[in-house]
Amino acid sequence: MAIATVVFLCGTPFYRHKLPGGSPITSIAQVVVAAIRKRNMRVPSDMSLRYEDQDLEPIKSGQRHLSHTDNFRFLDKATIMVQDSSEWNIDTQGSTKPNPWKLCTVTQVEETKLILRMVPIWLSCLTFGLAAVSQNTSFFVKQGTTMDRRIGSHFKIPPVSLGVFSTISGLVCVIVYDRYIVPLARRIKGNERGITVLQRIGIGLLFSVLCMVTAALTERKRIHVAEIYGFLDSPKATIPISVFWLAPQYVLAGIADVFTLVGLQEYFYNEAPDSMRSLGIAFYVSILGVSSILNGLVITLVEGISKRGGHPGWFVNNLNRCKLEYFYWLLAIFSAINLCCYVYIAQIYTYKKVRQTISNPGK
Repeated sequence: MAIATVVFLCGTPFYRHKLPGGSPITSIAQVVVAAIRKRNMRVPSDMSLRYEDQDLEPIKSGQRHLSHTDNFRFLDKATIMVQDSSEWNIDTQGSTKPNPWKLCTVTQVEETKLILRMVPIWLSCLTFGLAAVSQNTSFFVKQGTTMDRRIGSHFKIPPVSLGVFSTISGLVCVIVYDRYIVPLARRIKGNERGITVLQRIGIGLLFSVLCMVTAALTERKRIHVAEIYGFLDSPKATIPISVFWLAPQYVLAGIADVFTLVGLQEYFYNEAPDSMRSLGIAFYVSILGVSSILNGLVITLVEGISKRGGHPGWFVNNLNRCKLEYFYWLLAIFSAINLCCYVYIAQIYTYKKVRQTISNPGK
């Protein structure tokens, strides 16, 4: 930590600071308000009749202009220029600037559309965090505590360390993906990236479904062995089944992480507007946080429903009497339905279209 601190302090003077360009929430609100103000107007088909500022402020120098897209056409009303003096303000230097709450640029409207197009992708990836990510550090570990973790006669694998299977599979998957999958996809599809970022995320969602199916089958095997040896009512007993039976589900979870989590990070960074990159990163990080909260809510909901009619429920203190396999099958079904929804969303998705780059006049 001391060495890392020294290196950090030495590199601080060379860090390239970027001045804030305003709140992204304010920018989005301006577009919505301006569009509502002009809700009764008709959007002209001639793009020259829509406002686009060619001389942005210095703090926004380097921001790229975005091309018009056909999504969320109602917001295009915010770019309509009318002969109304209230739409323009005169600053202290005598130059006129538009009132941002009445007239917005095409780029500002397209930035708002980008954020709105991100929301369905964000929602469709919450199930991934609920299934592959949350279970990886909770029920998977609890399963391992009841299984035979011995290697040799003197060493036992700590249950938490089973996550090393995900790490190793992830590292191997990254190498295979970069060295073999991407070049092959380039030759087949002619795409520089091999596969699009949304296709990469979709592959990870598919592996999360397989992970849940594998986890359900493994849990069925664990309970079957416990039943044979009479350990169903002995929660502290070690079931004579190797902990390495859990390796496949950890491996699949690691592969799913490589495709989906890395893909999501790339997607939110590339597709976020230049002036809202922090919001894009917030979208990515919030998937893990929100999915963890959803995991607790789903477990509480399932527990309450399964206890109706005097039944013991799916979750009890004795893991051998839990209906954990049912819960895994439920997550597998949710993940499969979510994957179908994601495929539809990805097919109609419109990627960011950059029209030109505004150069810095100081260079």
